[in-house]
Amino acid sequence: MPCLKKSFVTRLLIMTSLFFSTAFVFAETATVSWDANTESDLSGYKIYYGTSSGNYDDVLDVGNTTSFIINNLAVGTTYFFVVTAYDFSANESGFSGEVSFTPTQGTPPQITGVSVGDDTKLDVLFSRSLDKASAENPANYSINGGVQVLAASLDADLRTVHLTTSQHTKGQGYVITVTDVTDVDGTPIASGSTQGYNIPADSSTDTTAPQLVSVNVKGATQIDLNFSEPLDKASAEILGNYSISPNIEVIVAALDQNLTRVHLVTSTHQRSVEYSLSVNNIYDRAANPNKVTSNNTVIYTSDGSQEIKQSTQTFSLHQNFPNPFNPETEISFFLEKQREVELKVYNPLGQLVKTLVSAEMPQGDHKVVWDGTNNDNIQVPSGVYIYSLEVKRDVVKGGLLVNVSLERRVKKMTLLR
Repeated sequence: MPCLKKSFVTRLLIMTSLFFSTAFVFAETATVSWDANTESDLSGYKIYYGTSSGNYDDVLDVGNTTSFIINNLAVGTTYFFVVTAYDFSANESGFSGEVSFTPTQGTPPQITGVSVGDDTKLDVLFSRSLDKASAENPANYSINGGVQVLAASLDADLRTVHLTTSQHTKGQGYVITVTDVTDVDGTPIASGSTQGYNIPADSSTDTTAPQLVSVNVKGATQIDLNFSEPLDKASAEILGNYSISPNIEVIVAALDQNLTRVHLVTSTHQRSVEYSLSVNNIYDRAANPNKVTSNNTVIYTSDGSQEIKQSTQTFSLHQNFPNPFNPETEISFFLEKQREVELKVYNPLGQLVKTLVSAEMPQGDHKVVWDGTNNDNIQVPSGVYIYSLEVKRDVVKGGLLVNVSLERRVKKMTLLR
């Protein structure tokens, strides 16, 4: 197999402002982005970086993606970056052109989500590592509807704050406001930063099963699975709970610290082959654990795309337009026949943002507009969102046509306020 071309990158960028294209950049964080290599045997990319030009002490194998966020960079230090590409036989290209970036203090932390534990437990997720004293001051958090914040504890990841509150009302939507919380560099959050969230109608009895939301292909032997809610670690790391056909063995299953993502190491995928991944017997973290829907299945291809590919033989989900967008975007999809359909929007943590469609729909093309609001009609912040089209799969059993499992198509979109 020939080696990859040396000139595989025509443009290498470091995102250095709050917004650039579709990515965020925060102090101590750089988003490296580059043009894709178009050769058919491409397997992935590596980022080399260091603190002097031409000398790269660190290397990251980032899989088949053209953008990657590097964290924990020192404020005021200049970093130098290059990228290489490699094929399925481990042949590696030469370096791309070098770019540099100096992280600066001043970009404020942002709220990235709220996870509901029960009527009195919330986790507030932030974009940056926080100062412990300010993050654990209950006075820095306020919730509408008369809910009081009684205690705040900063997680070891420094980006998650566990709140204990007075009783919420079941089935009601709330908004939390955060003030005077600072990051580890002393930069305060924007005054009056808010995030909406919902308390389930019966939060003491969680009966919602976890769902597989998306698959990210990281390389020929690495894929990440994103679920709709935090998972039980023991069941999420059992190899037998994952099945990939044709002929892929799951070698390692590791639950990420965010508890909603599972990293799989597998035998080698073949290029441009469509695969079917099914998960079974995985549970959430509810008091009475809920099991994932049997044979929860997604279809993906091994070409490195970070979205699930469409099978044109059945139904299809199209890229939203415009993308990026503000204030609204149109999502279109095709059904080859009448089907039960759910079209939902999720945040990158796998948390449900909005249900756009939940109905039986006729054969043909369909279009739905998302206006950038959640299920409480509250405007959501800028960022990358995942939209998922889910349908029932028809199978013949005993001469009868029945709906036995779910199939999904998933894509990403970017909202810019």
